[in-house]
This record gives sequence, C-alpha cells and structure tokens, in this order.
Amino acid sequence: MSHESSMDKASKECFWKLFRYIGGKNAQKVKVPMTAPVTIESKPDNQSVMKRCFTMGFYIPEAFQSNPPAPTEDGVFIETRPAMKVYCWTYSGFSNNDKALNNARKLGESLDQLGLKYIPDPFYFAGYDSPFKLINRRNEIWFKAQ
Repeated sequence: MSHESSMDKASKECFWKLFRYIGGKNAQKVKVPMTAPVTIESKPDNQSVMKRCFTMGFYIPEAFQSNPPAPTEDGVFIETRPAMKVYCWTYSGFSNNDKALNNARKLGESLDQLGLKYIPDPFYFAGYDSPFKLINRRNEIWFKAQ
C-alpha cells in the first residue's frame, strides 16, 4: 500500500487498509495472521524533491506465501521483496515522521563515522509492536548495506 505525504498520514491510512486485508477483505475472504515487523519504505517522490513516497508492508506468514490471498481493495497489492542486508538503528517509544527522520539521520552519521558503505534511499522503518503496547516499544530504521 503506497501513499505520498508524511509518514504519519501514510501510517494511518495504509495500516487500516492492510489490516482489513488480513482481516478477510481479500478475494478468498480468509483471515491472515498479523506478523511483525510492519515496514514502511520511505523514498523520494519522483515529482518533487521536498516530498517522499511511503509504502507500508505486512509480512505474509509462511503458510500463505506460495499463494497469498488476492487483495480486493484499491491500493493494496502483493509485493515480493528480495532478501537484503541492512544496517539497523533501534529506538523506543511511539514513532512518528520526525522521530523516524531523526533516527535515520543518526544511523547515517554512525555509519559514516565507521566508514561503512550504505544506500540511504530508500530507507525503511520497522515497527514491532501493537498500537496498544505503551511501554518498551521497538522501532528500527534500516539502510541497505552496499
């Protein structure tokens, strides 16, 4: 599910569409177990230097990977991502656009100091917790290793 705007707005709109998909709003009307992490790919928008495009993804459990239920809602699609090696920065609390960007900057600075090669765009946000979990939350920023 893709969205152009802020990560905050994309998270709200995309999450509920994907949640409906796993809840049975799909061609097979089958419920798919929720998995973690929920990822958001953040990449520059092709139309504007100042905007970013966000694509949220739910990991499809192993039992459904060979034949995932077909989406029926506009904007929801199945995407196969190749395996990737990433550098990871972990932080806690409830995340938002500003926190994700700030932690992406910190990850980049740390990798630069270590002299490690990475690809800063697109980068990924990964959230591991239910919105109802209030403490000890786990969030990550991923940069692809070069």
